[in-house]
Amino acid sequence: MMKHPAAVILFATLPLAAATNDDPSYQSKGMTKREYSLEGVPAKLPYSVFVPSSWAPGKKMPLVVVLHGGGSHHNTPFERGDGALAREAEKHGFIIVSPEGGSNPMSAFGSDYPPVPAKPGGPMPPPSKLSPEEQVKQRHISEDDAMAVMERTSAEYGTEPARTYLMGNSMGMLGTLFLAQKYPQRWCAIAPSDGPTVPSIYPYDRVKKLSGAMFVHGDSDTVASIDATREIADNFKKAGVDTRFVVVKGGTHNDSWAMVLGEAFDFYDQHRCGK
Repeated sequence: MMKHPAAVILFATLPLAAATNDDPSYQSKGMTKREYSLEGVPAKLPYSVFVPSSWAPGKKMPLVVVLHGGGSHHNTPFERGDGALAREAEKHGFIIVSPEGGSNPMSAFGSDYPPVPAKPGGPMPPPSKLSPEEQVKQRHISEDDAMAVMERTSAEYGTEPARTYLMGNSMGMLGTLFLAQKYPQRWCAIAPSDGPTVPSIYPYDRVKKLSGAMFVHGDSDTVASIDATREIADNFKKAGVDTRFVVVKGGTHNDSWAMVLGEAFDFYDQHRCGK
């Protein structure tokens, strides 16, 4: 069992509408779709939550925050692999929350990494139609949304604060890497998958406090570079993080992570921060 006693989760006090027992979905089990108000955002933001049937008030369970890919939405991760995320969460006893990432589905959960090709030498991503100022605003909202639903869900279900995990696919991998280095004290372990490369200036020294990182990439991914993901994983390992690199045979860009979810939850169980 991997331990990480130094990992202490210090939840932010973001301005949000807390879930209360007046909410008909309050402390519901199974799959629910929610919405809440985030300060500075006119419309309510949606998110999805899955809670295992074995949960009961007072029973602490680990929490996984799942970030969707570009152009997708909060429920997309639950649709991949014919519902594999909910099935494996029920089996392993994990609560799952998936944020929308603000009102712009391409805001990458706050990632401000400069645009790079998904594969070295490949085409650059299309330029954003938003002004630079609006892009910055949308990234901040996307980041705040991800962190707010984490806090909101943890408070509602009384999750284990030190056992909060983060994973994301494609654009969600960029968001995972960004949030991992910006809030390293919040996460016990991470599992990024099938995303574009990150700049060489990525601050690997900031993720040293993570207990573990499991990188996933499908060998049939025609969008993102498996070699780039391997290089990032190698750099995590060099930084002292317990790192695993999983190549999924037949795994495509969108679905490889869903094919190895059982292994991902086992990896989380091996990294029990705060124990």
